[in-house]
Amino acid sequence: MFLFISTGNGTVSNTPLYSNADDWERELNRCGCTKWNVCDVNRGYCVSQSMPERFVLPMNLMSYDELMKAASQFNENRLPAWCYTHTNGASLVRMAEMYAESELADYVGNSLSSEMYIRTYCNRLKTAIQLADVNKGYPVEMDLTKLCPSLKDVQASYERLKELIFIDSGKDFAVQDISWFSSLEGTKWLTCVSQCLKVACDAAKHLENHTVIIKEPDSRHYCCLISSLVQILLDRHFRTRLGFQSLIQREWVAMGYPFQREGCLVQDSSKSNTEYIPLFLLFLDCVWQLTQQYPSGFAFSETYLVTLWDSVHMGIFETFLFDCCHQRSRYHIDARWQQRLFLPSTWDWNVQFSDDDQSFFNNPLYVMKTNPDVNEALNKAKYLQSSLRSKIPTQELYSYELQNLEGSNLCIDGTKSLKGYRLTPLTGAACMKLWTQCYLRWQTPAQIIGGGNPSQYLQQCVMVEEILCLLHKIEALKKNSAKSANSLARTRSDLVFSMALDTPRTTELLANTYLSSSFPFSSVQRLSREEKSVFTPISLFLEHSTIDYDYSNDDD
Repeated sequence: MFLFISTGNGTVSNTPLYSNADDWERELNRCGCTKWNVCDVNRGYCVSQSMPERFVLPMNLMSYDELMKAASQFNENRLPAWCYTHTNGASLVRMAEMYAESELADYVGNSLSSEMYIRTYCNRLKTAIQLADVNKGYPVEMDLTKLCPSLKDVQASYERLKELIFIDSGKDFAVQDISWFSSLEGTKWLTCVSQCLKVACDAAKHLENHTVIIKEPDSRHYCCLISSLVQILLDRHFRTRLGFQSLIQREWVAMGYPFQREGCLVQDSSKSNTEYIPLFLLFLDCVWQLTQQYPSGFAFSETYLVTLWDSVHMGIFETFLFDCCHQRSRYHIDARWQQRLFLPSTWDWNVQFSDDDQSFFNNPLYVMKTNPDVNEALNKAKYLQSSLRSKIPTQELYSYELQNLEGSNLCIDGTKSLKGYRLTPLTGAACMKLWTQCYLRWQTPAQIIGGGNPSQYLQQCVMVEEILCLLHKIEALKKNSAKSANSLARTRSDLVFSMALDTPRTTELLANTYLSSSFPFSSVQRLSREEKSVFTPISLFLEHSTIDYDYSNDDD
């Protein structure tokens, strides 16, 4: 454990932590917000201990004293807070429920009737949120407690899912395999995923015309999940690794999702009813479903999502170790008396993985779509294919595949696809898939030897490298024909096969690592000679490829 403890604050990649006003200001500027500003009314956590010291409220909302009074009517004193502003000026706001009238009357006393008190400040808050919308439309309120599955249902569903996927022997697996799909449906886990995606899609659709207020009792559970999904659906920035990490840091970590309490990282022995609530896993599963429906729309792979889920349960990183920013700040104060020991952030991936390992986090299809050189080559190929379509009978399979390619979510026209803001996924329960790499990676009988998504992923990585290599050769030939003495550097894809393959460590890794559907989490190694004839080594993907690893200059 002490290998991961540093003696200073260090650096945390480029992911904003939203612990200062500058991070919030940058996000406001990125969204083009002009009617919202960063508020420090919670400085020193004097208003709400579960909210960050700084968050975003409408401009010129109320005075400091009025905000203090307004906060007292909300659960845990959590004021409504800004989440996101769409390109049309409509905003997404999260809000906790107000106290019941009887509870509020005890706080207010005889100075003002509780009904008048609620009406005055609640209306002023909603009016300020409405005025912050450039369209000045009345906000749409969505009660997540009525729209999303209850936390108890999520808990029960997850427990049933664990019973299904955790098996003790191959015999038990064979028994379960007979009724696998009906048992999976009986867990209701995919139904929970479907419900959350549907609510997020509805909220994203409302944002096209109105500001949306999402609310629940404490705004610390489904508000985190739905607000994150909505922003992923609307903004391609959050489909990149940096954007996705900043989104989680802002909507989950900074806004006070109780990772420690509900992740059971630390349990109180005096409380016997502590229950695990896998809401963050539900969110990651929803994101994974989106990556399956939009395979070229996300910069990160499913391996990245699984690794992120694993990091949540590591007590050596501070990101998911605390329930709120106030608890984290108390830890840092106490740590100063313990020789200034600080835990690193999860977002500093170099603490856990080498650059070669992190190459598995990248999505080759996204590289194809966003790399200008690759995209230009693919568009030319697409044009040639379309010009040949008239010569191919419509009954032929190849023509049928071309039609499917044009109508699929795998859009190889990067310029066109990046202009689309809102993703519109299918949200029916029948359209949901089981996240096998996450849930079945340690179940040996369930693994597909030499197949599954990892096989497809590695083929895509090889394809991208070959395209980049061929483009490099073409450019080098042009340079040589022009008698240019300048060297031509080749673009790096940062994918798995772009690593230096001439090192002994990498050569041995590729030759002795055998592929299964759980790769890279459960790779098959140390096989007998007979078994090796059946299993597929990773190096086989490069056997007939045209990849050239001379990145500095190509003289061919």
